[in-house]
Amino acid sequence: MRLAGEWAARQMSLWGMTKARLEPWDFGFPGWSNERAVGFITSPVRLQLYISPAAWTPGTPGLIEGEAILIEPPLETTRKQLADYLESVCGRDKGRMVMTGA
Repeated sequence: MRLAGEWAARQMSLWGMTKARLEPWDFGFPGWSNERAVGFITSPVRLQLYISPAAWTPGTPGLIEGEAILIEPPLETTRKQLADYLESVCGRDKGRMVMTGA
């Protein structure tokens, strides 16, 4: 497992990721479990969102409010096309909740 982790960190570094590193993890405790996730649009109308957080997403310390943005990454694309798309939306997400997909 250690060798696989070291290989993955090296590979991510080769791809240009600057903070690839191994971190300790104590598997003696439960990992991520989604007990509850709810979302609402509050303006201009009130409407419940049906959401599903990505695995290992950290929880929040309670209710949060903020502006949301929608990004729709292309489904079938080359690595360059995806990188170009992500570069085009980079910066719009700062301080916002990001929703992906239709």
